[in-house]
Amino acid sequence: MPMTPEAAKKYKPRRPDVTIDDVITPETRAKMEEAKTDVEDEKTRQKIKSMGYAKGGVTRADGIAKRGKTRGKMC
Repeated sequence: MPMTPEAAKKYKPRRPDVTIDDVITPETRAKMEEAKTDVEDEKTRQKIKSMGYAKGGVTRADGIAKRGKTRGKMC
């Protein structure tokens, strides 16, 4: 149903002209971003833990030999 010109002049939007940037302060935005990265980091840690890798130390999960198996031999 079309709006009459008189009704259009009286029209008031239900929501005010406020954007999300007006409501959220830079500090709040920084906290939100930090929380997102914390969640992503925790997901990554859980994924690595489920793979069976150690927390740190002498593990060589990158495929490089350890314990002197590569002594610089020249063929």
